[in-house]
Amino acid sequence: MTSLYPERNRSAWIIAQRPPRAAADPLKPNGFWLEEERSASSRVVSSAVILLTNKECPWRCLMCDLWKHTLTRSVPPGAIPQQIDYALSRLLPARPAQVKLYNSVSFFDPAAVALADYPAIAQRLSLASHLVVESHPRLVGESAVRLQDLLGASLEVAMGLETVHPDVLPRLNKNLTLSAFAKAAGFLRCRGIAVRAFVLVKPPFLNEA
Repeated sequence: MTSLYPERNRSAWIIAQRPPRAAADPLKPNGFWLEEERSASSRVVSSAVILLTNKECPWRCLMCDLWKHTLTRSVPPGAIPQQIDYALSRLLPARPAQVKLYNSVSFFDPAAVALADYPAIAQRLSLASHLVVESHPRLVGESAVRLQDLLGASLEVAMGLETVHPDVLPRLNKNLTLSAFAKAAGFLRCRGIAVRAFVLVKPPFLNEA
Protein backbone atom coordinates (compact mmCIF):
# COMPACT_ATOMS: atom_id res chain seq x y z
CA MET A 1 0.00 0.00 0.00
CA THR A 2 2.70 2.48 0.99
CA SER A 3 4.38 2.25 -2.43
CA LEU A 4 1.11 3.42 -4.04
CA TYR A 5 0.35 6.16 -1.54
CA PRO A 6 0.61 9.52 -3.34
CA GLU A 7 2.38 12.62 -2.12
CA ARG A 8 -0.48 14.78 -3.43
CA ASN A 9 -4.29 14.45 -3.47
CA ARG A 10 -4.07 11.99 -0.59
CA SER A 11 -7.68 12.44 0.55
CA ALA A 12 -8.99 11.42 -2.87
CA TRP A 13 -6.73 8.36 -2.87
CA ILE A 14 -7.85 7.33 0.63
CA ILE A 15 -11.53 7.68 -0.24
CA ALA A 16 -11.03 5.62 -3.42
CA GLN A 17 -9.78 2.65 -1.34
CA ARG A 18 -12.90 2.53 0.85
CA PRO A 19 -15.71 -0.02 0.67
CA PRO A 20 -19.32 1.19 1.14
CA ARG A 21 -20.36 2.68 4.48
CA ALA A 22 -22.53 0.72 6.89
CA ALA A 23 -26.12 1.82 7.38
CA ALA A 24 -26.48 4.38 10.19
CA ASP A 25 -29.47 5.89 11.98
CA PRO A 26 -29.04 9.62 12.80
CA LEU A 27 -31.22 9.21 15.90
CA LYS A 28 -29.36 6.22 17.38
CA PRO A 29 -25.74 5.87 18.48
CA ASN A 30 -23.48 3.49 16.61
CA GLY A 31 -22.70 1.69 19.87
CA PHE A 32 -22.56 2.03 23.64
CA TRP A 33 -21.23 0.02 26.57
CA LEU A 34 -19.89 0.21 30.11
CA GLU A 35 -16.22 -0.25 30.92
CA GLU A 36 -13.69 0.59 33.59
CA GLU A 37 -10.53 2.63 33.28
CA ARG A 38 -7.98 4.24 35.53
CA SER A 39 -8.61 7.93 36.12
CA ALA A 40 -6.06 10.71 36.47
CA SER A 41 -6.29 10.21 40.24
CA SER A 42 -5.28 6.54 39.75
CA ARG A 43 -8.71 5.27 40.80
CA VAL A 44 -10.47 2.71 38.62
CA VAL A 45 -13.79 4.30 37.60
CA SER A 46 -16.81 3.16 35.62
CA SER A 47 -17.29 4.70 32.19
CA ALA A 48 -20.17 4.83 29.75
CA VAL A 49 -18.83 4.91 26.19
CA ILE A 50 -21.22 6.23 23.53
CA LEU A 51 -20.25 6.11 19.86
CA LEU A 52 -22.19 8.96 18.33
CA THR A 53 -23.60 8.63 14.84
CA ASN A 54 -22.79 11.76 12.91
CA LYS A 55 -21.20 13.34 9.88
CA GLU A 56 -17.67 12.16 9.20
CA CYS A 57 -14.79 14.24 10.50
CA PRO A 58 -13.63 16.83 7.90
CA TRP A 59 -10.22 15.16 7.62
CA ARG A 60 -9.36 11.84 5.98
CA CYS A 61 -6.67 10.29 8.14
CA LEU A 62 -4.88 7.41 6.44
CA MET A 63 -5.23 4.93 9.31
CA CYS A 64 -8.83 5.78 10.33
CA ASP A 65 -11.65 3.29 9.81
CA LEU A 66 -14.26 5.04 11.99
CA TRP A 67 -15.85 6.61 8.89
CA LYS A 68 -17.55 3.25 8.22
CA HIS A 69 -20.36 4.11 10.64
CA THR A 70 -20.76 7.79 9.77
CA LEU A 71 -23.20 9.78 7.66
CA THR A 72 -22.53 11.94 4.62
CA ARG A 73 -24.59 14.78 6.11
CA SER A 74 -25.02 16.51 9.44
CA VAL A 75 -27.55 15.09 11.87
CA PRO A 76 -30.63 17.27 12.55
CA PRO A 77 -30.78 19.55 15.61
CA GLY A 78 -31.57 17.57 18.76
CA ALA A 79 -30.28 14.29 17.33
CA ILE A 80 -27.18 14.09 19.54
CA PRO A 81 -29.15 14.54 22.80
CA GLN A 82 -31.59 11.91 21.53
CA GLN A 83 -28.72 9.49 20.84
CA ILE A 84 -27.41 10.05 24.36
CA ASP A 85 -30.91 9.39 25.77
CA TYR A 86 -31.09 6.16 23.77
CA ALA A 87 -27.78 4.89 25.15
CA LEU A 88 -28.21 5.95 28.76
CA SER A 89 -31.73 4.54 28.99
CA ARG A 90 -30.35 1.14 28.05
CA LEU A 91 -27.38 1.37 30.41
CA LEU A 92 -29.53 2.15 33.45
CA PRO A 93 -29.53 1.59 36.37
CA ALA A 94 -25.78 2.04 36.05
CA ARG A 95 -24.53 5.48 37.10
CA PRO A 96 -21.06 5.75 35.57
CA ALA A 97 -18.52 8.13 37.04
CA GLN A 98 -17.64 9.36 33.56
CA VAL A 99 -19.08 9.41 30.05
CA LYS A 100 -17.02 9.27 26.85
CA LEU A 101 -18.56 10.55 23.61
CA TYR A 102 -16.54 9.00 20.80
CA ASN A 103 -16.48 8.02 17.11
CA SER A 104 -15.37 9.64 13.85
CA VAL A 105 -16.65 13.03 14.91
CA SER A 106 -14.89 16.14 16.12
CA PHE A 107 -17.23 17.24 18.90
CA PHE A 108 -16.31 20.89 18.36
CA ASP A 109 -17.07 20.76 14.64
CA PRO A 110 -20.28 22.86 14.36
CA ALA A 111 -21.34 20.73 11.38
CA ALA A 112 -21.36 17.72 13.71
CA VAL A 113 -22.61 19.01 17.07
CA ALA A 114 -24.52 22.29 17.05
CA LEU A 115 -23.78 24.79 19.82
CA ALA A 116 -27.53 24.98 20.40
CA ASP A 117 -27.46 21.33 21.53
CA TYR A 118 -24.79 21.88 24.20
CA PRO A 119 -27.23 22.71 27.05
CA ALA A 120 -29.31 19.57 26.37
CA ILE A 121 -26.17 17.44 26.17
CA ALA A 122 -24.86 18.85 29.46
CA GLN A 123 -28.19 18.26 31.17
CA ARG A 124 -28.30 14.62 30.11
CA LEU A 125 -24.76 13.98 31.29
CA SER A 126 -25.30 15.49 34.73
CA LEU A 127 -25.33 11.94 36.16
CA ALA A 128 -21.53 11.74 35.67
CA SER A 129 -18.73 13.70 37.28
CA HIS A 130 -16.45 13.67 34.22
CA LEU A 131 -17.01 13.96 30.46
CA VAL A 132 -14.57 13.04 27.69
CA VAL A 133 -15.16 14.21 24.11
CA GLU A 134 -13.09 13.79 20.96
CA SER A 135 -11.89 16.57 18.69
CA HIS A 136 -9.32 17.33 16.05
CA PRO A 137 -6.85 19.82 17.59
CA ARG A 138 -7.57 22.38 14.87
CA LEU A 139 -11.18 22.65 16.05
CA VAL A 140 -10.37 23.27 19.70
CA GLY A 141 -11.38 26.74 20.84
CA GLU A 142 -14.02 28.70 22.71
CA SER A 143 -16.70 26.04 22.10
CA ALA A 144 -14.78 23.82 24.53
CA VAL A 145 -15.03 26.56 27.16
CA ARG A 146 -18.73 26.91 26.41
CA LEU A 147 -19.28 23.20 27.02
CA GLN A 148 -17.22 23.26 30.21
CA ASP A 149 -19.26 26.18 31.55
CA LEU A 150 -22.49 24.24 31.02
CA LEU A 151 -21.32 21.05 32.69
CA GLY A 152 -21.68 20.17 36.32
CA ALA A 153 -18.67 17.93 35.72
CA SER A 154 -15.05 18.17 34.71
CA LEU A 155 -14.22 18.08 31.00
CA GLU A 156 -11.49 16.23 29.12
CA VAL A 157 -10.75 16.54 25.41
CA ALA A 158 -9.22 13.55 23.60
CA MET A 159 -7.14 14.40 20.54
CA GLY A 160 -5.31 12.20 18.07
CA LEU A 161 -1.62 13.00 18.09
CA GLU A 162 -0.72 9.58 16.58
CA THR A 163 3.05 10.22 16.40
CA VAL A 164 5.66 12.94 16.89
CA HIS A 165 7.86 11.51 14.12
CA PRO A 166 8.64 14.46 11.81
CA ASP A 167 8.43 12.39 8.62
CA VAL A 168 5.52 10.13 9.51
CA LEU A 169 3.02 12.64 10.96
CA PRO A 170 2.70 14.72 7.75
CA ARG A 171 2.01 11.57 5.71
CA LEU A 172 -0.97 10.52 7.85
CA ASN A 173 -3.13 13.16 6.14
CA LYS A 174 -4.29 14.57 9.49
CA ASN A 175 -3.54 18.18 8.51
CA LEU A 176 -1.79 18.43 11.85
CA THR A 177 1.58 19.56 13.13
CA LEU A 178 3.12 18.97 16.53
CA SER A 179 3.00 22.71 17.22
CA ALA A 180 -0.74 22.80 16.40
CA PHE A 181 -1.35 19.94 18.83
CA ALA A 182 0.70 21.70 21.51
CA LYS A 183 -1.25 24.94 20.94
CA ALA A 184 -4.60 23.15 21.35
CA ALA A 185 -3.40 21.30 24.44
CA GLY A 186 -2.09 24.53 25.95
CA PHE A 187 -5.38 26.31 25.30
CA LEU A 188 -7.29 23.57 27.10
CA ARG A 189 -4.94 23.24 30.07
CA CYS A 190 -4.93 27.00 30.67
CA ARG A 191 -8.70 26.77 31.07
CA GLY A 192 -8.67 23.83 33.43
CA ILE A 193 -9.72 21.28 30.79
CA ALA A 194 -7.91 17.95 30.84
CA VAL A 195 -6.20 16.55 27.74
CA ARG A 196 -6.02 12.96 26.49
CA ALA A 197 -3.77 12.01 23.55
CA PHE A 198 -4.27 9.07 21.21
CA VAL A 199 -0.95 7.62 20.00
CA LEU A 200 -0.39 4.89 17.39
CA VAL A 201 1.81 2.07 18.67
CA LYS A 202 3.17 1.39 15.17
CA PRO A 203 2.15 4.10 12.72
CA PRO A 204 2.31 3.60 8.95
CA PHE A 205 5.64 4.40 7.25
CA LEU A 206 7.66 4.10 10.46
CA ASN A 207 9.91 1.37 9.05
CA GLU A 208 10.41 3.40 5.89
CA ALA A 209 11.33 6.64 7.61
